[in-house]
Amino acid sequence: GQIQAQLYQLTRFLTEGLGAFGLPIFPIQTSSIVTLLKGRIHNCNLSTIHHYLDLGLIPLLSGVPCFDLDLGASILSGDQLGAYLALEMKSPQLVHFTEVGAVYKGDPKKDPHAIIIPRITEENWPEVSQSLSGSSHVDVTGGMLGKIQEAFDLAQKGIPVLISPLGKLKEVLSGKRGTRIEKNGSVNKKNL
Repeated sequence: GQIQAQLYQLTRFLTEGLGAFGLPIFPIQTSSIVTLLKGRIHNCNLSTIHHYLDLGLIPLLSGVPCFDLDLGASILSGDQLGAYLALEMKSPQLVHFTEVGAVYKGDPKKDPHAIIIPRITEENWPEVSQSLSGSSHVDVTGGMLGKIQEAFDLAQKGIPVLISPLGKLKEVLSGKRGTRIEKNGSVNKKNL
């Protein structure tokens, strides 16, 4: 009950805020179109999303508690949902806006000298995942490690993921801020 109430408030805030910029946002209750199996998306009615897109609307979905065929109910993270939709809808990339705006070696909330990791690939993934395991904010969906694990798995399927601070997407796209997670590429080890 309380989680749903907070999600409704956040959805209303986002719908009104983005609507003020002229964006035709249409909230969709994620649990009405998704079924889980052991905490993972088993089925998603993508036709609902496509119908709203065809009408020129921007569907707004979020992570929510959902029906789970095995467990009764599970929490679907927005990270899993975003990766699933990006893959199924053949998105050229996925962007996550986060409070800290990048992936760091160290916890930027505890260490003011934490270093941004500008790129994550299979080459540096073992070290990155190890450094994220001690994140200060871990929730039922895995916190930052859960988010970056979903992003890394998606990148291995050919869809790059950008981790960006709010309002700084242009700088992230130009490589000046944030973190890019991708399938291939060399990594400068000094950023680890």
